[in-house]
Amino acid sequence: MTVEENEDGEFRCPKCGSDDLMREVEGVGVEWGDDWIIDHIVETEGEKVDIEELYRELLDEIYKPVRFGELEYCSSTVLEMVDHTAFRIGCNENADSLVEDGQLVCLNGNYYRLDALM
Repeated sequence: MTVEENEDGEFRCPKCGSDDLMREVEGVGVEWGDDWIIDHIVETEGEKVDIEELYRELLDEIYKPVRFGELEYCSSTVLEMVDHTAFRIGCNENADSLVEDGQLVCLNGNYYRLDALM
């Protein structure tokens, strides 16, 4: 079904005359309820966070660099290269902890910093 503008500039269903055409419109604001409002604000105004980089910074802040002879490596780099699975688990656990503490919000698999919204 194609919905077109009538002579009064209104869009109405050609079958029933209703102006409730939400199901015909794509985009933000056409979903039922009001949860979409918060989601949209977080996605557009929030600061998206790279949880891997956040975890690297945490590891490098907590642990001393790893020395091998005269060479020195960041502890985050060593963990990521030696045991990538443990690194990913740590990333997710750190992100989950920050979500529980109210510092981050997880939305559609992405993490956002809340302080950017306030």
